[in-house]
Amino acid sequence: MLRLLAFVCGLALVCGLALACASKPYESNDWADSDSGSGSDSDSSSGSGSDSDSTGDPTGGSSNSFRVVVFADLHLVPPGWAGTDLALAEAQQRLEGLRDQVAEIQPPPAFAIVLGDLVHDAYASADPTWYANNPNAFSDVAAMLEEFPIPVYPLFGDHDYGLPEISKPVSHQIFAQTFARAPYYAIDHGGWRFVLANSQLGPSFEPANLAFDPGLGSFGQVQLDWIADQVDDGLPSVVLMHFPLFQLLANEAPGDPVPDLATLLDQADDIQLVLSGHTLQWNSLPANYSAPHVVFGPTYLDSDNFLLIEFAELGAFEILDAEKPEWGTANAETWMYQGQPTP
Repeated sequence: MLRLLAFVCGLALVCGLALACASKPYESNDWADSDSGSGSDSDSSSGSGSDSDSTGDPTGGSSNSFRVVVFADLHLVPPGWAGTDLALAEAQQRLEGLRDQVAEIQPPPAFAIVLGDLVHDAYASADPTWYANNPNAFSDVAAMLEEFPIPVYPLFGDHDYGLPEISKPVSHQIFAQTFARAPYYAIDHGGWRFVLANSQLGPSFEPANLAFDPGLGSFGQVQLDWIADQVDDGLPSVVLMHFPLFQLLANEAPGDPVPDLATLLDQADDIQLVLSGHTLQWNSLPANYSAPHVVFGPTYLDSDNFLLIEFAELGAFEILDAEKPEWGTANAETWMYQGQPTP
C-alpha cells in the first residue's frame, strides 16, 4: 500500500534515543489504495468503549472530508500547586491560548484529540470521590476542554496516572467520572477510525512486573488484541497514543499473534498515520515505520503546538499546517486559520 512520500531525514537525539527527524514533512501525499474503505460513521465494537461521531462535514469542502485538531501534553497542575517550574505554573494560560486559536479556525474542525498528560502532580487522594467533591487538576482540565467550540477527546498519558501510590483502577475511575471516557476507545467519523490507545497499560507500567520501566510505553495483551481488531475492519485508521513508537516495550506479549505494537503496524494495512506526544519536542518520522509517525510538541510550553489534519476518502489525508512545527524543538510558529492555513 502506498504511503505518504518519504523525505530526507537527519538524526536527532530524542530523550536519549537517536531518531530520524526532518524539517519538511508531508509536502505531498500519495494516497492509500481503495481497499481502505470510506464508509459512513458507525460504532466501533469495543469492550473498553467506543464512540460514533456523526457531525457531518464541517470543512466547507468535499462532503467526504473533515478536519481534526490534534495536540498533546497539557500538564495542568492542581490549584495551590507549590512547584517552582514557571512553564508548569503557566500551563493553563498555554491551553487557553490554544483553545482561542482553535475557536478561530475556519471552517471549523469536526473535533480535537489530546494525546495524554492532561495533568501534572494531580493526585491528592486515593479516593476517587475526593476528585468529584474538591477542586483538582482533572476537573480544571475538563472545564477547559468544555470551553472548546468542538468536542475534545482525551487519552491517557503517564502523568495522568499516580503509580505506584495510586492504583490504575483509581485513575480509571477518576478519568471516567471526569471525562466520561474509558481507558482506551475508538471513534468512527467520516469513514475513518481513530484508535485512542493507552500506552501505559502493559507490563512496563506494572510495578510488580519484572518488565516494569515507566520510561517505556506498553499496552498489555488484551489491548493489543483489541487494537488489532479495531484496525481490521477495512476502515483507514489513525492510531493515537501518548508514548512514541520509539519508546515502546518490544515483545511485551510473547507468544501472542500481536506481541507488540510494532508487529501490529507491520501486519495492518489500514493504519495510515500514528500520532503521539510525551517527548516534549516535535519529530516527524515518515518512513521509519509502516505508517508515518508524528510526535507532538507540548501544549504547556507553546500554545501554537497543534496540527490541523484533513481526512478524505480512500485513506487520503493531509497535514494542512505541516510546516508550522519547529521540528526537533518544543515550539511551533503562529499560523492563521482562515480557510487554508498560512504562516
